[in-house]
Amino acid sequence: MADFIFAGKWKMDRSENFEEYMEKIGISSEVERKRAASLTPVIEAFTEGDEWVFRTTVAPGKVYVNKYVLGEEADQVIRPNGDSRKVVATMEDGVFVTRPVDPNDNYLQSRQILNGELMYTFKVGDLVCRRFYKKID
Repeated sequence: MADFIFAGKWKMDRSENFEEYMEKIGISSEVERKRAASLTPVIEAFTEGDEWVFRTTVAPGKVYVNKYVLGEEADQVIRPNGDSRKVVATMEDGVFVTRPVDPNDNYLQSRQILNGELMYTFKVGDLVCRRFYKKID
């Protein structure tokens, strides 16, 4: 198993193109997009055996968990309402990448450590959204 470089607790610091991303994945309400953009999620990243676990607390009482085993199919939550899709996770040159199983799905997500921050990148078609998290534990 590859080294788990994401371990710890991370708090969202800033975003790029997040509201545009929310609209692209089907959240049409501007009010809902602005509310979501105002939140500062906290991610707890850890391992359970071979699983890489990312537990995201979006708001009090609103938590979702994604679990991955490298090279295996997994359900990945992609929207705050719990919508998910099937993905396969890989580690590529220090970047954790999840690709959809459905070849017609144009959604891609990656995580990497960059300048001491956890950077999440979300790609939907030609739109790229980035969220930067600072380690708090």
